[in-house]
Order: sequence, then structure tokens, then C-alpha cells
Amino acid sequence: MRGTIWLAALCLACGSGAPTHLCDELEMLSADDAHRLARQRALIERESGVDIRIALAAASDSSIERDALALYAALGRKRDPHAILYLIRPDAIRIAIGYDIEPAVVDARAGDWIVNHLRPLHRAGDTAESLRLALRMLEEQIRRSTLSDPRRRRRFGSGGAGATATLVAARDTQSTRTLPAIAAAPTARDALDRYRAWLDAPLDRGAPLLTESSRVFLSDWPLTRGYAAFVKHRESRCQFRIIERNERAVAVCRNDSLVAPHFLVRSTLGWQVDLVAEARNVVNLSSGPFAWALRTRGDPFLVPFEDEIVDVEGFLRLQGGDHTRIPAARGPASQPRFARSCPRE
Repeated sequence: MRGTIWLAALCLACGSGAPTHLCDELEMLSADDAHRLARQRALIERESGVDIRIALAAASDSSIERDALALYAALGRKRDPHAILYLIRPDAIRIAIGYDIEPAVVDARAGDWIVNHLRPLHRAGDTAESLRLALRMLEEQIRRSTLSDPRRRRRFGSGGAGATATLVAARDTQSTRTLPAIAAAPTARDALDRYRAWLDAPLDRGAPLLTESSRVFLSDWPLTRGYAAFVKHRESRCQFRIIERNERAVAVCRNDSLVAPHFLVRSTLGWQVDLVAEARNVVNLSSGPFAWALRTRGDPFLVPFEDEIVDVEGFLRLQGGDHTRIPAARGPASQPRFARSCPRE
């Protein structure tokens, strides 16, 4: 009932000409899904100034590229150069990118997100999760772009474009690769290196490199090739400081403030990656000076590392890591608007 009330409140302005941030003609999002996506996109907008619209629209006689232009204009922004549209139709998916966003999200990257992430999860009936993780990938690309050049936040790129992939008569290749199981490692650093190799085979949720609880966790988590490639790429240049205490270790990136720490344990098999401990102790942040923080000092895994935990501007992080702040617009986020029908001009 609470989700229904929230959805009704979200729709109050939909018929009044107010901009719509999310429309769902395909009825693939629950009220709770819409609430979470609207909050996530609002936080990204507040930090970066990027206006994100999401449309799950019925098929039309127009191409999806023309539909994207018409929908975005009708949704209230008329080709805003600092904006991005995720459009899902029964026959295709498109990411339309404004001029300012293109330096952060080039067409090839957007195409990879569609083919290796959005499309497989959408076909599996997990559209909400596909969009949630796609927004997380978008958020990080914007952050990386502004960290490398803070002036880029409002600087025009060479031109707006986008990427499209069909949903009809196309096959996903998620499960075609078969690689040997990746074993636990003799050292914590070797385990971290093997974890990057494991990201090349993300469907091997039973790899001995992972703790037993991590394997159970992944059995119900929508990991895609696209998201695994995103994680591997973001860590490809990381220089990790590994701190070992007894049978545990934490690995903190020394040269990239966006990359969260990893947690490792030593078992009878060797050193393993503990994704459950990481999920339990690390929170991903939006609309703040940092991309991640530790939730608490008191978790049993972190007790041996108490002397390595530092308070940075009110956020718990690990000593020796990169604490570069994220340049932020810090503007007010627009109020979320939701509609079941997608407006057209």
C-alpha cells in the first residue's frame, strides 16, 4: 500500500506539463522499483547536474532513434546537452547521449552496456536491476570524467549521439564461454590478481577463489558480462595496498578514490575473496564527496584493522587509500515524476 501511495503522489504532476523522469508503458516496474530508480537518478543529478530520463515505451512505427528524440522532447528537456535517456521498447534498447555527456560515455561504451548488461537482464525479466546497475556504471563514468578534468562538468563535447541494440532475433553470448575454475591462491595478492581473471568468466559463481558464502550470494545476484567488465576496467590501474591480519586481509586502492576495498580470507584452500564481507562493510555513496565508505568500525571482520580505519570528513575509510574528493555541482535535484504512459509530442 505504501508503494502504491508513493506512486500516486509521484504521478500528481504528470498530466500538468511537468517534466517526467520515468515512464513505463510496458508495466515492468513495480512501485518500489520506480521509487528506488527515481531516488538513484535524483542523487546522480544532484551531484553531477546530469539529467537522466528512463522510458519503457510501447513499440511504434518510428525507428527507436526517432522515438528517443521525440520522447525526450516530450519528457520535458528538448535535447538538453547535459542529459541522457534510457529507452527500452519491446523490439530494441537505446541509450541517447547529450553533447556534454559524450566525453564520459562514448558510443562504444554505451553499446557495450546495452548488449552485455541491459539486454540480458531485461530478457531475463530483471529490468529494474538492469537499470539500477546501469545507472551505477553511468555515475562512475561521469565521476571519472570530472575527476580527470573538473571543467568538463559543463563543457560541451564534440556531439551528442548514442547506441542501439535490437531485442529481436539477437542472441546473448553470456553463457558461451567455458573456462577452468579459478582456485584459491597461495597469497592475498595472488587472490586479488585471480579475482581480476575471474571477472572474465563472471558466470562461474562456484569458483573456489570465492568463499562459500560469496558463492551463495552470487547464485542469486544478477551478474552480467557487462557489469563484470565494468568492475575489471575500473580496477585495471589500481595499485592496491594489502593489509594482512591473521587469516584476513583488506586491499585498498592507493591511486583511485572511486574503487572500494576488497576483503580476503585464508582458508584451508588458500586465500579467497570474501564478497559478502565486502557487501556487509562497504556502502556505495551517491551525491557526496566520496564514492564509498565503511559502514562501521565494529564488524567482526574489521576488528583486527581498527588502527587502519580513518575518519575523512565524517566518512570511515581505510588508511593509505586515495581520498580525492569528487567535484560536485551540489545543485538541488528535481522532484521525481513518474507516468505509466510515455508522452509524445
